[in-house]
Amino acid sequence: MRILYKYLSPARLDVLRDGRIRCTQPLVFNDPFESKPYITAMPPKEMMERVSRVESERMDLSDEDRVAILKVSDDPKHAAEVLAMMMNLFGAGVGIVSLTEKRDNLLMWAHYAAEHTGYVIGFDTAHEYWNNFGDEKGNDHAGVLRKVDYSDRRPSPKHLAAVSRTELYFTKSREWEYEQEWRVFRVLEQADHVITRENDLPICIFDFPKESVREVLVGCRASEETENAVVEVLASTKMYRKVDALKAEIDPAEFKLNFRSLTGSR
Repeated sequence: MRILYKYLSPARLDVLRDGRIRCTQPLVFNDPFESKPYITAMPPKEMMERVSRVESERMDLSDEDRVAILKVSDDPKHAAEVLAMMMNLFGAGVGIVSLTEKRDNLLMWAHYAAEHTGYVIGFDTAHEYWNNFGDEKGNDHAGVLRKVDYSDRRPSPKHLAAVSRTELYFTKSREWEYEQEWRVFRVLEQADHVITRENDLPICIFDFPKESVREVLVGCRASEETENAVVEVLASTKMYRKVDALKAEIDPAEFKLNFRSLTGSR
């Protein structure tokens, strides 16, 4: 059994309560290099037509937009413009759920759980729901849960049509290696819920089975209100009755977190 973790702020208790998680477009991630490999050349025209057709279907791009891109791409003077346009489409057309291997990563608690005031959900990825997402074999299609590749070199495919989804969605600078991230990307048109727009992009939410949750950990700086709210959600939800509820505490001697059970509070 592999448990992977999602760090959340105290304001996002709805994720645990409702069993819903956002698939976020790379375009709005905190890393400005997301889904932006270094590309300098357009593919041959016939290849560009084929790629544009496939990508337009995947990202629900209108025929008018696709034709406009092809028309502009015919003129070498506009290559940079077309490349930038396509990179934006790559970064906006899919959503990603990011998980991590560690529940006690001090930087992750600080950066993604509101400076240790939030909480962390541990998902059992052996559960059928997550297991359907795949493996560690590097499969290059939507729905496969796989580990991020960290690299010292920015992906540099020879032209636009040579870009792989590994390069687009699963490759980051080595400076992010501390996150020990796993990702699954989803086509956003399959979202279970679409709510308000952010930065002109829809916020797309996918349901997850509550029975795939194995642990919930509350931050060492979490308020009593947050701790009680987490305990209440776990106690009031049948599928969460066997979930391990833990509270992070600062180790008295080392740079690490210890965890004590909150079971007695339930």
